[in-house]
Amino acid sequence: MSKELEARVWNQLRQVGYRGMSRDIVSFGFVSSVEIEGATAKVKLKIRTQDAAIAEKARSDAAEKLAELEGLESC
Repeated sequence: MSKELEARVWNQLRQVGYRGMSRDIVSFGFVSSVEIEGATAKVKLKIRTQDAAIAEKARSDAAEKLAELEGLESC
């Protein structure tokens, strides 16, 4: 189940856009890792930008998208 949930987490993260760009945070390489422990996902993002608001928006969008995922209790 954890491999399936991990794949679903990655798929959700691929739906998170990066403001002002046509690509998602995964294709930009901003997601450095995804770890699944039970029904919890630990997602590490590494977003380099001079505008902290852009990075925070990507983080909050990712959390919002992951909250939609059935079977995931927290991230």
